[in-house]
Amino acid sequence: MGKTIVSAGLLAFGRLPTLTKKYGINHFIASRISAQVVSMCTPADNNVCYKLNIPESTASTGNGDIFFQLSAPSTYEWIALGQGNSMSNSNIFVMYTSTSGNNVTLSPRLGKGHSMPNFNGDAQVTLLEGSGVSNGKMVANVKCSNCQSWSGGTADFKADEGTWIYALKPGSAKNTDDQRANIAQHSVASGFEWEYANAKGGNSVNPFLTVSTSDVTSNSGTGTTSCKSRRILIAHATLAALAFVILFPTGAIAIRLASFPGIVWFHAAWQMFSYLVYIAAFGLGLYMAEDLNLLNSYHPIIGIVLFIALFFQPILGQLHHLGFKRYGHRTLWSHLHLWLGRSVITLGIINGGLGFKLAKFVAGGRTYSRSGMIAYSVVAAFMWIAYVAASVLGERRKKKAGVAVRKDEPPKYEESPVQRPLEERGNTPNNDIPLPPRASNTSREGYYGPRKQ
Repeated sequence: MGKTIVSAGLLAFGRLPTLTKKYGINHFIASRISAQVVSMCTPADNNVCYKLNIPESTASTGNGDIFFQLSAPSTYEWIALGQGNSMSNSNIFVMYTSTSGNNVTLSPRLGKGHSMPNFNGDAQVTLLEGSGVSNGKMVANVKCSNCQSWSGGTADFKADEGTWIYALKPGSAKNTDDQRANIAQHSVASGFEWEYANAKGGNSVNPFLTVSTSDVTSNSGTGTTSCKSRRILIAHATLAALAFVILFPTGAIAIRLASFPGIVWFHAAWQMFSYLVYIAAFGLGLYMAEDLNLLNSYHPIIGIVLFIALFFQPILGQLHHLGFKRYGHRTLWSHLHLWLGRSVITLGIINGGLGFKLAKFVAGGRTYSRSGMIAYSVVAAFMWIAYVAASVLGERRKKKAGVAVRKDEPPKYEESPVQRPLEERGNTPNNDIPLPPRASNTSREGYYGPRKQ
């Protein structure tokens, strides 16, 4: 496959020795028997696969070398493997084709959230023999000597399992030797659990040249961090969608169109129940976001804003109710209550769609469902249109019924339609009764002064 490219700033080796020259045939056979490798192929493309081996010495001490492999069709622009729950604070290794197109470039990087990861010159990684491009497939066999810790995280190789992430970008081959090259945003990404128990064993310097198919244990990758996490994620999505797509709009529609005794209290009770449903969804989502280091993502941030806004909505509703009973028209609290409710319902529905988008990254297609996204969009659009129509119809009904809807400040006293004094009215078309003559004694006698004796 030719000479491979070793990342700049890493432990450099003048050349990569072959196993047979340095260790002899006996060590070659022993490693073939004892090495254990666990593999995972992505749900999006079974031709994109990752493998891992943890030598016995590293598994017992928690420190030392580990070996992993990245493989994909050479038509991919790049693929990556990383340690961590998400891109944020992760230890990432990106592979793409070299300038010649016959070898591969390995670029160690540090994840900084939803932005292009930066080159990591502190990573101690080496491309091993067997790396390169052949028969339309690019492969990187990697030894990492300090993957137990990095700037932003640590890994425990003594544990039975560990959390990793992967990402891939289909497209034309990148063909560059630059480890700092800009890379386009991934098309598919996910987190998964790797079973370390099945990856431990052996002490080979390159287990991927010595391990046969029977020595490889397949790990499907959960598409998120675990089955429990998948259940939590599905429960969060179900409850949040139920709250913002069904419950909140239904309660708002009822107060506009329904008319029966106690409708106000029915509306209040219904919306409070909807809020409790969202509290449950919010708690599950917050747990997942914290566990996956996603609190700085748009979806959980909007969720937190919605949670805070909904806390004030019942208070504003009560102030609106009391003000309407006292003045007979809407007050400032009324408009705050109405527009906050409209904004929260709309933003909540939009955030549900953003949640589906985020699930692509968290679950890599396991919990994300295109048909589910389409169904959500259709139902959400229908309910939002029905909610807006009910709001418009409700306002028209109020106007037709003669309900006072306050739009301006109350008229000032001098602008009120109060009768003016008789002196100011004079003889007008609406006042054909002449004024009586003024008495001479104006100090005590006016129009209705005491009669003279």
